[in-house]
Order: sequence, then C-alpha cells, then structure tokens
Amino acid sequence: MLSAVIDTGYNSTRLCIYDVFPNKTFRLLGSSKFFLRIGEGIEEGSSISENKIKDLENTFRLFRNLLDKKNVNNIKVVGTSAFRYATNGLDVAKKITDIIGSQMIILSGEEEGKMAALGVIDTLPIDSGVIFDLGGGSLEVIYFESREIKEVYHFRLGALKLSREYKSEGELRKKIRNELSILKPIKGTLIGSGGNIRALGKMDQKLSAYPLKSVHGYIIKTSEISKYSKVLMNLDPEERSSLPGISKDRAYTIHTASVVIEELANILGASSITISAYGMREGVLIQDKIDDIQKNWLDTISREFLIDPPWEIYNSFDNPFMKLSSFIATIMKEAGFLDPYEACFRFLKYSTIPGFEDNDVLISSLLCKGASGKLKKKYFKLIKNNYNKKDFLKMAKEVKEVVNASVAGVKI
Repeated sequence: MLSAVIDTGYNSTRLCIYDVFPNKTFRLLGSSKFFLRIGEGIEEGSSISENKIKDLENTFRLFRNLLDKKNVNNIKVVGTSAFRYATNGLDVAKKITDIIGSQMIILSGEEEGKMAALGVIDTLPIDSGVIFDLGGGSLEVIYFESREIKEVYHFRLGALKLSREYKSEGELRKKIRNELSILKPIKGTLIGSGGNIRALGKMDQKLSAYPLKSVHGYIIKTSEISKYSKVLMNLDPEERSSLPGISKDRAYTIHTASVVIEELANILGASSITISAYGMREGVLIQDKIDDIQKNWLDTISREFLIDPPWEIYNSFDNPFMKLSSFIATIMKEAGFLDPYEACFRFLKYSTIPGFEDNDVLISSLLCKGASGKLKKKYFKLIKNNYNKKDFLKMAKEVKEVVNASVAGVKI
C-alpha cells in the first residue's frame, strides 16, 4: 500500500512516500525536502511570519500535485516544534490541512519522542538504552527497556534554535548542561536520529574511508563528536559546507548540533552513538512495533526481488554474518546475476538494510566478497577484530558451497 508522511518542523519540511507491507515493514520510494526554516524568529508569544506561511503553502501545493500524480491517498501530516511554539500554530495547521486534504496533527514533545523511538526500535536490533531525536527546534530523549518505551524527555534545544540564540560556545554549553542535568546515566545503547547526527556520521565515514555507504547502524565514538564540535564551532557556514557529508543547508545547524550531541552523550555516560537512518516519520507511518525485525525485513527484501525467502539456507548457519550473506547471495543467484557474490557485496555496500547494525552488514558484505574470490588486503583490516584471514576465507567458502548446492537443488 502506498502511503505518505509529511513532516513539517522548525527547520525543514519533508514529504516521504513509502510502500508499506502487511508485516509492517516498508520501502522508501522517494522524498522531497525543503529547508523552509519556519521556526526562525519564533519567540515566546510570537507567531509564524506571513512570508514563512506563504512558503509553506506553496510547498504543500507542490506536495499535493506530486501525491496526485503518484495516486497516493493515505497521507499522514504532522507538525512539530514550530507549531507548538507559535501562537498561530493551529491556524497555520488548518491552512495546510485545507491544501493537502489530510488533517495536520501537531505533535506534543512527548508524542514526537515516542514516534521517533518507534521508528528506531523497528529498524535496529536494539533492546535497551536511550534514543535521542535532535531537530531544528527541539531535542527528545527517550529511555527504553526490552524494546518498550519507558520515559520521554523534551527539551527546547533544537540545533537551529540554538544557532540563532547563542554565538558563544561557552554559553551554549552551559545552557545545554543546565537543561540536560535532569537525565539519568544510560543503561544500554545510545542511538541518535535526525539529519544532524546522520550528517556527522557521513562525515566520519568519508574521513575514515569507510566502505559502506549507509549510516544506518553506524557507530561513532563520542570522542570523535567532541573533536568535530570544536572544529565546526570555529567555521562559518560556507567553510562547514565544504566538509565531506555536510550540505549547504545542514551547515547552518551542524555546529550547534554537534555540541548538543556531545554534551548529551557525556551526561549520559555514553562512549559511542549508534546512528539510525530512520526515526519520527517512520514511527508516524507504522505507529506500532515490528516483531522479529531481522526476519521481517529480510522477508521484505526477498519479495522486492520477487523471490521466496530462502529460510532453509539462512537457518543452516548459526553464525549471524553467514546467515545474512548466504540469504542475500541466494537472492542474487536466483535473480540471475552472473556473479551473485559480487552482487551481494554491492547490494549490502550501497543499500540501507533495516534490522541490522553496520558491523553486521559490513562483515556479511565482505563474506560475499570473499566468496567471489576478490577480497583485497585492505578489507582484512576491517575484520581483524573479529576474524583472522584464514578463518574468514573458510567461512566465505562455506557460504558459497551451501548457496551453490541449494540453488542447484542439492539438499542441505
């Protein structure tokens, strides 16, 4: 079923169109994003300006035309911090509702946090910890245990909002520390959602020549965030936009965002942050938990190739990396690729794979590369903490033998 989510926030307005499947998984078909910055200038007791309202109305007319062309009828529209802060938020939401034909819901800070947490929990193999969602106008911090949301905290610490209010790094850090002092130390994993943490992840990947292209499940050290924040706070927007992974629009918020993320991680006592490519929009889309996320997402991937999921091969291995690599390699082989193992490697390298952390995808992709007989020396540096060369090549050979035998019709 085709569905759309439109998220209008303090900094940006974005339309995402999804194909949603019966098992609650989804595929992002396309998106359109505009940095309208409707929250700029909103103070306590003030309103969204007429110029910003006109920009918003024009953007929603574009969205309405696009949705009509794609024949998308199931549309969810949400407004976040700018609508909560502005005195005319409800009036603007009504104007938008009239244009798009679906009611805009203004999310409270708690609701925004819950939706962000659902989007993360449904797409990463995580059990307990803290999820944060950093936007242009607010920060939501969500504690969860056994994949259940327990507490939601809401702070007016949005990256664009802070960039307009604080020019001194010292005052900025003091403000953030005072606000976040009520938080408890983390028990579990710290996961970050939002465009700024993803941009920091992309920059970190490019600077370290990381081979995967997706930031979903990528782990960045808090110490690296600290290094980046010190540099970013001393650059102007043009200089920031020249850095790898930082767009011109993101350059207006990435410096303050890096400070918020650094201070949050330090207060929680987290040495690293796992990045999610998904968040609030996907939570709004599904509004429920996905059970057995890895199997459900693999089921969706196989059916996108119009192939029945090769569970027999998947279940023939105990090693999680061999499970994933053999599953994807089998799909590629049945899809008719001349070198299914090279195709498996490229698919895992360039795709966002929900349900798995980046290390799962990285090692599985290199098993496929090893099965193709083209594993270069540089790749072994990436797996040295997990396997030695001899054992790893043995695993790759076993994956190839099992996949070849199964596809040829030999009983496993």
